[in-house]
Amino acid sequence: MDSRLLSLPPELRTQIYRDVLLQSDPISLAISEPAHESNAQPGLLLTCHQIRNEAISIYYGENAIRLGIRSLRGNALVPLVRIMTKYSKNKDSSPEVRLVHYGRPSWVNLKDWLKQSHKLRYWNVLSIMADNGLKQTHLKGKVVGSAFKMVMTMKDQPWENVEKVLDLYHDTVRVIDGTWL
Repeated sequence: MDSRLLSLPPELRTQIYRDVLLQSDPISLAISEPAHESNAQPGLLLTCHQIRNEAISIYYGENAIRLGIRSLRGNALVPLVRIMTKYSKNKDSSPEVRLVHYGRPSWVNLKDWLKQSHKLRYWNVLSIMADNGLKQTHLKGKVVGSAFKMVMTMKDQPWENVEKVLDLYHDTVRVIDGTWL
C-alpha cells in the first residue's frame, strides 16, 4: 500500500512533521530505567524508516525537553541525550535539556552516572548536565552540576584519579546536606 504522506513533496512533509512534532512547552519525560530510543518518541517517528529519518531531527533538535530522573539514576539518560545531541539542528551547541531531579539524592547513582559518562567519553552529555546543574537554584542541582564540571575538567585523567576527587567532594557535600548518602 502506498503512503499518501510519502507521496507529498518533501517540503510539505517537513511542514506537516513540524506541525505534529513541535511543542510550545518543553516535552516532559520521566525516566527511571535505561531509556530505550523508542520509549521517548512519538508514534509518528515509529511508523517507517523514511518518516523517521525525515522527522527525527525536528523532534529532538527543535523541541526543548525536560528529563525527570529518580534518585539520580542518570545512566538511564545517557542514551537519550546522545540521540538528542545527534539530531540537534545546531551542531555547535547542545540541545536544550532541563533536568528535573525527584526522589532522594543518591551519591552512588550519581557516581555511576559520572563513571559511565567518563568511561564512554560522553563529553557532550557531561557538558549538558554540568551546565544544567549549575544553573539550578537548589542545592541538589548545584551539587550535580559541580560534580559533572569536575569530571569534565579531569576528562584526560584516569577514572581512579577522578574518583578520588569526587570522594573528597562527597565528604564535603555530606557535611552541608546530610541527605547525600
